[in-house]
Amino acid sequence: MTPWLFTLWACGDGDGTVPPTDTTAPTDTTDTDTDTTVPPPPPPTPTDTATTDGTDGTIPSGFVYPTAQDFSGFGWSDAFALARAEIEANYTVADHKGVDLVALGDTAAAAIATAETTVDLGAYYLAVRRYLWAIPDGRVSLVGPDQGQLAAHIAGSYGLAIDTLDDGAVVVSAILPGGSAEHASVTVGTTVTTWNGEPIAGALAGVELIWGERPPATDVGRARLAERLLVRGPVDATAELGFLDAGGVPRTAELHAENDGYAGLELTSPIDLVDPAELVTFTLLPSGFGFLHLQLAAAATVDTAEDAFRNFQNFGVPGAIVDFRGCDGDDQTAGAAMVSGLFTVPTFYMYQAWTNRATGQLERDPDNPLDLLEIVAPPFTYDGPVVALVNHGTSGACEPMVAAIAALPRTAVVGFDGTHGSPGLDTVRIDLPEGIAAIVPVGAPLAANETIAWTSRADGTGGIAPTSPIARTLDAVLALRAGDSVEIEAAEAVLSTL
Repeated sequence: MTPWLFTLWACGDGDGTVPPTDTTAPTDTTDTDTDTTVPPPPPPTPTDTATTDGTDGTIPSGFVYPTAQDFSGFGWSDAFALARAEIEANYTVADHKGVDLVALGDTAAAAIATAETTVDLGAYYLAVRRYLWAIPDGRVSLVGPDQGQLAAHIAGSYGLAIDTLDDGAVVVSAILPGGSAEHASVTVGTTVTTWNGEPIAGALAGVELIWGERPPATDVGRARLAERLLVRGPVDATAELGFLDAGGVPRTAELHAENDGYAGLELTSPIDLVDPAELVTFTLLPSGFGFLHLQLAAAATVDTAEDAFRNFQNFGVPGAIVDFRGCDGDDQTAGAAMVSGLFTVPTFYMYQAWTNRATGQLERDPDNPLDLLEIVAPPFTYDGPVVALVNHGTSGACEPMVAAIAALPRTAVVGFDGTHGSPGLDTVRIDLPEGIAAIVPVGAPLAANETIAWTSRADGTGGIAPTSPIARTLDAVLALRAGDSVEIEAAEAVLSTL
């Protein structure tokens, strides 16, 4: 069989984004670059919450969708007061997640008032970011200039990566060449015992998590982000690493934070950092299994995903891996279409529910044609076994896709960790002073019994867990950080048994 490779390159307006094609749902104004100023949308009045369903320009009777708001012309405190009121009204999964938005807003309001009094732009930005990142939802984000706060807090690397194993041990999983840890003769595989004199478990629990690419939604996501951020700090800061040497003798080393251009963060990112212009690729692995790599669930990727399954079937591929690691997106309709090549009959996918500002509740809108999403089986079906490969960077519309695959026979979900737990639907943008804007989801997918699906819960769980988890052993995490294909190899091993 001749190996083949197909790549879909991003089509859009030149910035790697895909123009929205779904006009029937409330407008999604999410921007994926959390440090880039985005031109604001035309500002509605602060009290304007009505929008159309996008089908005939009319407002469905009794259903009022949230809309984007622009409070950038107000003072910091006044703008935040208006913004938090919008968020408290629009974020109707707060109870499901156990989030006290009022308490979070009160804390942020006090910090913003102090920042406004002293005209401290950095403190203002930090207060808004801390407020948003306290909401455990990967669909929440903050766009616009960060006033240098990211660099001020974590531009420095101590020259190592750490990972927690299944047995609870925390180990050095990578050493950055030329970094402080290498100069201190710290080696990969070393067991970490303390950080700045505090037991490592406590040090990890105390990490402020606001510098993740997106807010973590589950306990696992928080733990992984803490591992990434503990080993960073301001440039020129120092930290004391406690560890066991090769003989098991406790040692300490003083580490210095050096500017690494965020290389250490990229090394441990759960978001796949291949060329962002490649939205979807499929190929044949040396093992003979098919491999479909997805980065985005969007209308532009549907045809290529269908082509992948068609080719797998035509070539008699004995099994396929669908790689969802770091996959994101908010087009649930596209997600349903992208997995349709695995189905032979129409199949329920989800109900979509949005915040109804008329009632203040998360509700289905039967007048919206996107209320019910079904998988429509294409003329062909790939009938081989399938493994969905995931990590805690698998988010948004990619999470229901994983769930749909997992419900089929002869399938498995493989990964070190489960998905992010943030499959939320559309978002609205709220512009604030100083060029920043909050992005907040205003909907959630529902299962067939109309309960909130796949979204992280108050107990810290959520997303789709691996049915065949990869053990976090020392060898496995060292291979992962070394860039070896340990996850794909694990998926191939599971696939061979299906």
